[in-house]
Amino acid sequence: NAVFLQSIGGGGGAGGSVNNASAGGNLSASFSMGATGGNGGEAGIVSAYLDGTFITKGDTSYGVLLQSIGGGGGAGGAVTSNASASATSANSTFALGASVPIGGDGGSGSWGQTVQGSISGVIQTTGDSSIGFFAQSVGGGGGAGASVTNSTTASGSSNLQASTSVAMGGAGGTGGSGGQVNFLVPNKLTISTGGGTAANASTSIGSSGADAAGAGAHGLLLQSVGGGGGQSGSVLSSNVATSSSNSSFSLGASGALTRDGGDGGSASSVTLGNARQLADLAIQTAGDGAYGVFLQSVGGGGGAAGSINSGAASGNLSASMAMGGAGGSGGRAGTVILYADAAVSTVREGSYGVLLQSI
Repeated sequence: NAVFLQSIGGGGGAGGSVNNASAGGNLSASFSMGATGGNGGEAGIVSAYLDGTFITKGDTSYGVLLQSIGGGGGAGGAVTSNASASATSANSTFALGASVPIGGDGGSGSWGQTVQGSISGVIQTTGDSSIGFFAQSVGGGGGAGASVTNSTTASGSSNLQASTSVAMGGAGGTGGSGGQVNFLVPNKLTISTGGGTAANASTSIGSSGADAAGAGAHGLLLQSVGGGGGQSGSVLSSNVATSSSNSSFSLGASGALTRDGGDGGSASSVTLGNARQLADLAIQTAGDGAYGVFLQSVGGGGGAAGSINSGAASGNLSASMAMGGAGGSGGRAGTVILYADAAVSTVREGSYGVLLQSI
């Protein structure tokens, strides 16, 4: 990359996991809870005011790359729990195994901050995926909620055997929001990708003919992207109560639920130029799928809710309740605004001249 400025927030740490086992003659009970994942760290503001000539050769070699990326949330701590009660004496009144395992929540993703400034001059790239000018702000993704694996049993020769549990997966973390991306073009900006020469550029590198490189090498790309919400934790739970000829009653009961997936983060506004200072652009791309001017604001997707696999079994009465969580809400997209006086040329398949998106 000719110019590369980047601010990235640190990722949140994973919550501590729990592996818990309890065994007793008449009574065995356990409570386990995984720790919450840490929140992602904030990125900083990225500002660049550039005027010059920027040339790169090779694939994935950007002319100018500016990024502010929020840290992702850490995953919640998983729980593995086992409670077993066995009363072997015929004189025993009861055998009870009970457990309550709760998975830790995923941490929240943090914000990407504002990316701003001005750009003028000449930018030339030749390789595939070598974008001329690329500025983005990206929110960190939410951490995944923790899963729970649970097993509870009661057995023996007592009058009553009962096995019960309530298991709950952790909630997905919320995605961080993408920040604003705002740039001015105070003087003419000329960009060519995939070889060739854009209008008024002083030099040419490569070729824009049939064998031109530059697939996916957009001329100018500005984007604000919200982080995706984390998936909530799944639950795998079993409860078994076994009886003998001396037993009067056996009960197996389970409750299992998953929490909601995390909400996606919002995206912010993306602006190039303003009403008083139109962006003066001359842009040419030579490869497939290489857009001339591409501005987008994309809200983060909501996290999926975790699955449940739960069952209870006994000789006399077996009961089970399971409830899945809701998927997270998608994040809101921001406004996309372009003020420009531009000459834009694209020559290959799937290459839009100007594309503005708010999704």
